[in-house]
Formats: sequence, structure tokens, C-alpha cells
Amino acid sequence: MKRLAAIVHRLMLSGTLFAMTPPLAVLPPVSTDEQQALARLFAPTFIFHPDEKYFPVSPLYPASLTTAMTLAADDRSLIEQMGNPRQRLAAYEQLTMGEKLAAATVLYRVAPINHGDHQDVVVEYWCHYVFNRYRVEGGVLPVAVQANHQQDLEVVYVRLEPRPGAAPGATEEALRRRFTIRSIVTSAHSGVVPANRYDVGPGDTLDLPVHVLVELGSHAMAPDINRDGRFSPEIDSSQRTKMIWGIRDQGSTWLRAKSGDTGARAPTAPTLALCGNLPPQGGRDAGCVPYALEPADAIQNWFRMLSVQDGRSLIGSVPMWARWFGDADKHQWLFPVASAGESTLPRLGRRTADAERGFLLGFAGFRGEPTAILGGRYLLPVQSRVWPDLLVEGSLRIDDPSALLQDPSKLGVRGTVETRFPLDAVSTLFFASGWLRESERSQQRLDAIIGLELRFGSFRVRQGYRLNARSWDFAVVALVR
Repeated sequence: MKRLAAIVHRLMLSGTLFAMTPPLAVLPPVSTDEQQALARLFAPTFIFHPDEKYFPVSPLYPASLTTAMTLAADDRSLIEQMGNPRQRLAAYEQLTMGEKLAAATVLYRVAPINHGDHQDVVVEYWCHYVFNRYRVEGGVLPVAVQANHQQDLEVVYVRLEPRPGAAPGATEEALRRRFTIRSIVTSAHSGVVPANRYDVGPGDTLDLPVHVLVELGSHAMAPDINRDGRFSPEIDSSQRTKMIWGIRDQGSTWLRAKSGDTGARAPTAPTLALCGNLPPQGGRDAGCVPYALEPADAIQNWFRMLSVQDGRSLIGSVPMWARWFGDADKHQWLFPVASAGESTLPRLGRRTADAERGFLLGFAGFRGEPTAILGGRYLLPVQSRVWPDLLVEGSLRIDDPSALLQDPSKLGVRGTVETRFPLDAVSTLFFASGWLRESERSQQRLDAIIGLELRFGSFRVRQGYRLNARSWDFAVVALVR
């Protein structure tokens, strides 16, 4: 009875404490004028490699959003003007460097995001390119691959924290008083590698405009906090992830970014830079070419109104290698997709972990016995540069398909918990232990496996060694999300 009374008391106390938790401080709505002013004020300066051939343009290129908004819903002249991705690429490549820079356009979106007991504001800057040209150099696997594809989409997130008591307003002075930058997050390779991130320390501020380095050809981005034209992990990043990508003009895929991965970029007066459309007194970098800012939601709404046939024509077909070995949906290469009033920043933060969560389909080989695999896995990332991540995996091993319906007890079963540590963007060292039974004929036993997993888009190739069974263990699986 005393124990029950103690439990009831704890529950009542926890309920009281829960009731005393302060409610979320909801941010007052940000007006359309304020959104436009925020996008202009915090617009980053993009620093490109001198050899860059492709710059951000509207997903409607060679048309414009202004033209799209003036046409009737059944007017197909804009669709005919845009053509297919191949035609848009050919038209872009005919432009001079001056014409490419003059056509530079960045999309923006402003949305609230919950942060602790209050809401912050995230300003998103989306850069769409007509082409991605990049050569990936192997790390553990010494193979170079051309990762070229039509259309590319990358994003910069500027998270703003509201200052208590500041009055609303759409002027630059009012917005500077009302908001301060708390973090910069930039995408890299559609979430295949962790996004680059810099958090502003308490009491610190960043000078405007923020400089962002753009990777040659592939357009991954990283903050350049000290504006020296190079990505230095110890200066330009506050990440606690095992892999820090930064930008890598030469295509290196090893775990740690180095300053030498960034090619030549002038640190003081960039010769190839795009900046937000601020007046000179507002802080525009000298020598910058201004880019246009367009609302991302308007672009998204326009594409959503298209018929299925027109959408396929504009988005284009995705090559077979990209469908099977890629990590991004084809729509994610053309225009930013989000629910109304919602930031995509949380989605980007989960993308690397989500890439290792899903159902497994494939085959395995153990002691010459081929079996089909049907199962699932779930990654538990550990925010540390030295401690490994955890992965839980369970699967059925099927050597006789009839057993699925007639006698499931004959199926092999495997359940493991593994620690894993990446060696580069493709290769991961793992140590797994658990219950392993490959088939009805296999002896049921606890065992451990040490080995290497290679990632190729949605496919995983694993080669390991069973320590108790003293035998090699091989598997090829597709991860279905």
C-alpha cells in the first residue's frame, strides 16, 4: 500500500510539474511585407569558384515568375517557352557569363519554427541550377564516378531569434532590432552527407551579409564565417557530426573536410560572387552582382497547378541510375516543396538519419547458402565526432519461398544491434551482434559480425566476418523508404 501511495504521489507531482511548464511562446504572424524585407536584409552573398559554369536561376527559366502570374490558367505559352530540361540546359549554355549572372535568381521562404519554449523565424534561400556537373573521387573504394544530372537544388537556412520586446515593422532598422541570427545551415548533396551548420554563440553576432561558399559544379554550400574564401572546419562549422563536408571542389569523399578541399576564391574582393539586392549603404559587398529574389511558395503553387502531362514534360525523366542509385526525388531537383507556413529545416536535419531507416529487400550468402532478405532497419545517430552510431536491424532469411505461407517456423531470423562509424561518404565500418539463424538448417546461435558496408544510393552492399561461426557473411539489400 505504501508503495502504491508513493507511485500515486510521484504521478501527481509529475503532473503538477507538467502543468507548470510554460506554454510555447508563439511568434506574432510575419506579414508579407516583413517576409520580403527579411529576405532582402539577410540575403547571403554566394561565393563561386572562378571556373563555375552554372548559377542559380528560376525553376521557370527561361521564363519568369512575373510572366507566369499574368497568364490565364489555360494559357500554355509559358510551358512551351520553358521546354524540357534538355532544351533549358542548351539555352542556358549559349549565354555569356554576363548574361548568366544577370539571370541569377534565388527563391525565398519565411516560416516559423519551434525552438525550446519559443518560436524562431527561418528564412530559406533556394538555389536552382539547370545542371550539376561533379566528379566524385572514391575514398576507401578507389573509384571515381561522374555524378552529373540535369537540374539541381540547394538551400541556405538562416535561423533568426526574436529579441524580446522589439516592435514589429518591415523597415530594415526595425528588423535589425527585432531579430538576430542564431544559426546558418546549408545543404550538401541532397542529404547524402550531413548539412553544414554554424551556430552563433551567446552574445555573438554575425556581420551582414553572410558569406556562403558554393562547391564547384555540384553547388553544395557552406558558411564562410571569417570570409577568407575557404572552408575551415574549426572556424566555419559548429557541427558535432562525424562527417563534416564543407565544400570539396575536387570531389574528395573522406570523413573530414580540409581547407585544401576548397579551390581558389579571392578572400577580399570576390571576382565571382552573387549578392542580395541591398543598396550600398545596406551592406552589399563591393564587386558583387545582385541576384533577384522570388517567393518560393508562388513557384511551388504554379507547378502544382500543372497537369500530370505538363509536369512530366517540365520536370523531365530521371535516368535509370538516378532512380535506383540516387537519394533525391526528381521534384527535389527543380523546386522546393513544403506545406503552407512550414519550414523544411527539420526535414533536412533528419535526412541523413532517415536515409538509413526503412524496409530491406535483397539477398545474402552465408556458407554457400543463398537466401532472400525481408526486413527493416532503424538508425539511432549519436551526436559525437568519436562515438559510433547505433543501428537496429531485423530480418527474415528465406531460402524456401513456400515456407512463408506453409510453415513460417522454417524461416531464418536475424536480429542485431550494431555500432557503426563512417570512413567516408560511401563506406561504413560496422560491428553487429545478436541472434543469427540463416535458415532451418542453420544452427541457432548468438554471434557477432565485423565488416564494411558500402552505400550506393538506395542499395547497401555488406561484407562481414562472423566471429563465432568463423565464416564470411555477404549481403546486398535495397533500402525502401
